[in-house]
Amino acid sequence: MSLEDNAEKLLDVLFKGGGMTVENVNSGTAVTISAPNLFSDTVLTLNGTTPVITLPAPSAAGQRKRLYLVQDGTGSRVPSYAVVSGTLTWLTGGAPTLQTAPAAVDRVDFESIDGV
Repeated sequence: MSLEDNAEKLLDVLFKGGGMTVENVNSGTAVTISAPNLFSDTVLTLNGTTPVITLPAPSAAGQRKRLYLVQDGTGSRVPSYAVVSGTLTWLTGGAPTLQTAPAAVDRVDFESIDGV
């Protein structure tokens, strides 16, 4: 079993213990994340050389999307982010710096303030 499989299984166990729904997807070179519910979580394996993560347009203020980004067995995957509509504003002024070691896991939270 690979390191990223272990990381994904651990996250899955943690979520199921907390009663949360987890959407497991692989990035390849591009992935569009599903639309958020009021609160929703996605475990995304970064397994493409330059993954592009496209975030859906929220339909209401206060919707949140939490991404757990899991590096594959190679690591060093640094995604870029796109949005279906509207703009993506980082509180820190730019996208976060992720861990890039194989099987490293980072959490990135997105929230719509105004529903756009």
